[in-house]
Amino acid sequence: MISRNLLRRRVQSLGLMRLAAWAYELYRLVRRPHTHGALVAIWWQQQLLLVKTSYRRGYGLPGGGLERGETAAQAAVRDLQEQALQQVIPWHLRRYLEELG
Repeated sequence: MISRNLLRRRVQSLGLMRLAAWAYELYRLVRRPHTHGALVAIWWQQQLLLVKTSYRRGYGLPGGGLERGETAAQAAVRDLQEQALQQVIPWHLRRYLEELG
């Protein structure tokens, strides 16, 4: 079975992100799957970290869906590393996650 990250890289390399995003939105309209995700908001020196993806208009918070067996904290770290190219040590987020949960 092909991994989700490998599939994502192949789609990006072929320039098919907009088509993939459209297909995913169509899938969501038809199937209405129940999904869970994580967003990361980083406020530093009066600035908010936002990312621009190739498959959406405008800017947004780094984040995405949880993969099978993944916690929200793990997804947040993974998505921040993938989208913002920032290395994050999971225990740096622990304080904030404990306050939420």
